[in-house]
Amino acid sequence: MVSLKKKTKIDIYQTKRGDTIIEVMFAIAVFCLVAVISIAMMNMGVAQAEGSLEVVTTRNELNAQAEALRFIHSSYIAERTLPDPTVPGFSLAKSPKYQIYTQLWQTITDNAIEPGQLGDFAKLGELVVGGCERIYETDGTHSSLLSKAHGFVINTRDITTRVSVSTPSQVNPTVAYIPSFGSGNSHRTLSNGDPIFAPSPLNARLVFYQPTISGDSTESDFGYNSQQNRVLKSEGIWVIAVKGVTDMTSALGTEPEFYDFYIQSCWNGPTGNTPQSIDTVIRLYNPKGAL
Repeated sequence: MVSLKKKTKIDIYQTKRGDTIIEVMFAIAVFCLVAVISIAMMNMGVAQAEGSLEVVTTRNELNAQAEALRFIHSSYIAERTLPDPTVPGFSLAKSPKYQIYTQLWQTITDNAIEPGQLGDFAKLGELVVGGCERIYETDGTHSSLLSKAHGFVINTRDITTRVSVSTPSQVNPTVAYIPSFGSGNSHRTLSNGDPIFAPSPLNARLVFYQPTISGDSTESDFGYNSQQNRVLKSEGIWVIAVKGVTDMTSALGTEPEFYDFYIQSCWNGPTGNTPQSIDTVIRLYNPKGAL
């Protein structure tokens, strides 16, 4: 009888043993695997959300440039029969309506390049595969790929006149038209040495002057009367105007029938090392061209 109780007691103790070290390590490994997978999925979701936001924001910037160009073009056509206020002898009393966007449109089209000068920008995806920086690379003040192609942006916050109604004037091209090139197609910079056109640390965007920023360049960089809506930089976005030359245009020796505007962008994606690009093309017809 004693031996039976002793045997029963020993069996009970044997069934109450704890987990082995192998079981503990296996549980920790499973926990770590689940944690790593969860964090990776969270990071992937955040990256996708950030990427989508960057694409939408960039697309909005491209659409804004396209709409600004369409507006300037439409206004120029509508005003062609109106008097030019820059001509001596113009009287506001005799002509309450006058041309406003002619000089701006002419500045844009005068700097349009020939189709053969578009070069690498015709295939943007192949151009940026090595990184967005190569578009802006310069040797000191020498031309970059963008300045050679006469890249520019429109100041979408200010494409109206900045004078009183009693003093008629056309829109100042130096206010609304921001080129990437200077004399001799040199790379254009602000008075503090910063380039106006540069790669974007975020999505493609226009950076406007903030009055709270100290040590900024003066408003004389763009001839503004006010600094509030001045474009400081164009980061990762540009426009290239290309003349629409056809067989009829060449035969008649007239101006281009139309202008193609390549609105393009390049920026590094959420990972920071993968270049992304979005581009679009709009065609605006020249009323003075051959029809």
